[in-house]
Amino acid sequence: QAAYRAHFGDVIASGQQTSATMMGLVASHFSRADDGVQRQTLLLNFNFSFKLPVYAGQDVRLEWRVSSVEWNQRMQGMVGQLEGKASVEHGKPNVIARGTVLVQPRQ
Repeated sequence: QAAYRAHFGDVIASGQQTSATMMGLVASHFSRADDGVQRQTLLLNFNFSFKLPVYAGQDVRLEWRVSSVEWNQRMQGMVGQLEGKASVEHGKPNVIARGTVLVQPRQ
């Protein structure tokens, strides 16, 4: 009932839930070992901007694009810059994001 009285008039997914799901997608993708390469991933920095609410029961499309990658000698791994979005419909994204990830070979 509190959700119905709130600003959006219906139950929404919290920003923390949406951003955690988006970061989980990044972590699981870059940590995978299905190609035979053992690696570890560290999420260094992520920023989210919440443009539109995500309502309960809506299907959400999560997307990430790698915008740049470079080797970091000091961290002994690849540092990738990512751009992401969460969208409910075609058109404007509900959430936009940027992130930095470090991918290292597992020792």
